[in-house]
Amino acid sequence: IKLYKDTYGDIGSGIVPAVYITDGGASGGERHFNLKRNSSAVDPTWSQLLSFLQSDSTDQRPYIDGLYTCGNYAEDIFNHAEAAGIRAAVVSIDFKGQTIGHALNAFKTKDMGLIFIDCTGEPANMPHPRMITKANVKMGQYYNRSFLFPCNYYFPKSSDLVINIGLYW
Repeated sequence: IKLYKDTYGDIGSGIVPAVYITDGGASGGERHFNLKRNSSAVDPTWSQLLSFLQSDSTDQRPYIDGLYTCGNYAEDIFNHAEAAGIRAAVVSIDFKGQTIGHALNAFKTKDMGLIFIDCTGEPANMPHPRMITKANVKMGQYYNRSFLFPCNYYFPKSSDLVINIGLYW
């Protein structure tokens, strides 16, 4: 558990802290999530996860500061995945020197282990074909994203150092 906590930050075994996810709802800070769990959802294979992400269009919604942000993307991906029978997690991360963190998703794949997915889109004036990315999320390392599907866009190296990670299944 210490190694896991040193790598990923907040952990819980079996019971998720009530302040984050409870009976379909989650709240962290000022953000409230409306999460719809599927009791029959299962961990996917990497191929099943890719198929789901390819068919989901959440990433195509424009990012609107203060209205539709990373938390909304994470909530929508969680709900869509669970509805499709894929077990998902909401992930919160904090960065060194910043008061605002970030939200994304995690999936425990049967063949590739724990995978972090960030589908946060771009503002309407900066559309990109697909904003589905695999994220590098580790304590004490810089947050980086790489595209899962072909795209003529890339993310520059991040200067955001991850200091805390919360995984909420």
